[in-house]
Amino acid sequence: MSTQAQTLAAPLYFNHIRYGFYYQDIVIPATQQYGLDPLFLFSVMRWESLYNTYAGSNQGAIGLLQILPSTGKSLADQLGWPPNYTAKDLYRPIINVNLGTYFLAANKNIILIARMPHLLITTLPR
Repeated sequence: MSTQAQTLAAPLYFNHIRYGFYYQDIVIPATQQYGLDPLFLFSVMRWESLYNTYAGSNQGAIGLLQILPSTGKSLADQLGWPPNYTAKDLYRPIINVNLGTYFLAANKNIILIARMPHLLITTLPR
């Protein structure tokens, strides 16, 4: 049995831990506000940080959605929120998720083209 099959055969509780909908009290309202699918945001969050609010990258990205402090500052300025933004705010789930959701929603077409260029080719009118 493959590792993936073994994972799926694990008791449901373990799959909840592995694939759980963490921070749904923050994610659901943010995705509704900015028009994204919550499953997309949960997927990005799992990929970027494994739901670790203190995750960091070698490039300096911070938090659940791995936002660079400079990007966070720009997003906070655009939204006028949170007041008195600092880079440490990116460790706070409510701020990281809301700024990250806003960013992903504003750039979703660019992200799709960059990540899946074959979609652009196959969906353009001829």
